[in-house]
Amino acid sequence: TRLESVDPGGRQWDGIGPRRAIGCVVYVATEIAEPGVIRHSYGNRCTLGEPSGEKTGRIRALSKALISAGVRAPVRAIRREIWVKLLGNVSFNPISALTLATLDKVATEPGTRAVARAMMEETRAIAEALGVPIRIDIERRIDGAADVGAHRTSMLQDLEKGRAMEIDALVTSVQELGRLVGVATPAIDIVLALDISSSMLAEDLAPNRIEASKEVAADFIEGRSNDRIGLVIFAGRAFTQAPLTLDYSVVTSLIGELEVGIIEDGTAVGMGLATAVKRLQASEAASKVVILLTDGRNNRGEIDPVTAAQAAQALGVRVYTVGAGARGTARVPVPGPFGGQRYVTTRVDVDEPMLRTVAETTGGRYYRATDRESLEAIYDEIDELETTEIVVEDFTTYGERFPVPLAVGLLFLLGEVVLGRTWLRTLP
Repeated sequence: TRLESVDPGGRQWDGIGPRRAIGCVVYVATEIAEPGVIRHSYGNRCTLGEPSGEKTGRIRALSKALISAGVRAPVRAIRREIWVKLLGNVSFNPISALTLATLDKVATEPGTRAVARAMMEETRAIAEALGVPIRIDIERRIDGAADVGAHRTSMLQDLEKGRAMEIDALVTSVQELGRLVGVATPAIDIVLALDISSSMLAEDLAPNRIEASKEVAADFIEGRSNDRIGLVIFAGRAFTQAPLTLDYSVVTSLIGELEVGIIEDGTAVGMGLATAVKRLQASEAASKVVILLTDGRNNRGEIDPVTAAQAAQALGVRVYTVGAGARGTARVPVPGPFGGQRYVTTRVDVDEPMLRTVAETTGGRYYRATDRESLEAIYDEIDELETTEIVVEDFTTYGERFPVPLAVGLLFLLGEVVLGRTWLRTLP
């Protein structure tokens, strides 16, 4: 099988071919200290293997040469060795790049350890569907990574140096194989787009719109599993706070830090939606979703909400829109003339026709949250609508087990014959 993610157009397959390839899994932790200087911190093993699994003359000769140079170079079934190594690469590398954490932190922090465990379980399911059983304890695999210490993964080093990262080779390739064998990888990518304009300080949703939205969004994230989630905020402009990630603790932490006033005021709904859709443009998830919450109408930005919705529709992104605010009027705190703050009563001005059009254009739904309870109910409903389909396949391996009991039976039969003719012989 040719993988487009690692061999686009099959150029390596056609130019080199599997017969001229030898597999090698490198268990060496190193860092580039400076140009031309490599610092070795852990490991001295390069496992070799033929793609066919045979122990050929050339693989034995290569192993012997490496061993004579002081490198541990056993010859093993290379397919299994690749998947065992990939368990760590597919999880530790992207997590470390997203969190800027060293390997020991990724393996010991509860949040990142849980994400790594889930990614490893998923990878193992794909390997086993391809006929490569991985009988390894994942907890021990993670503990082994922690023992390496404060090592910066290759992907983290590339990120810090501004180099291209190995995302396709280490992550996309596994997703591609998962699709080929029908094993689901994270199937839903969700971007939350939150309005943080000054009107979100209105207190018709307890304690106010912005705090209620933050708390309910955080609860929604904690209830998800195996879905990547991103965060976009908007007021007069729109910004990405968190790209799509499986590290929910990062997203909830960023949500907790949101405050009105960190972006110039205004309500750029169209730009908020367009930015969220942009985050999903390269997604290969089976379901791509934006949950957009605002309490006003579009009054800033170069892109209007309907145009952004049409772009979302073209990219297969479904948008759920939420209008936040009671019907009628609401109290809003504003700066007082001599310092402090005072309250003014303003008319709630949610552009429901626009939000409904955006949702309907993309195949989503529009909701109105008039209080904290209705906002929680809305997120609960979206949570039920957008569920990850987990593909489960049962594999039964049949093996011949009769030789052992047969051998035991023959042994007893032979013993009876021998003893019957010697010590237990019956005289007439």
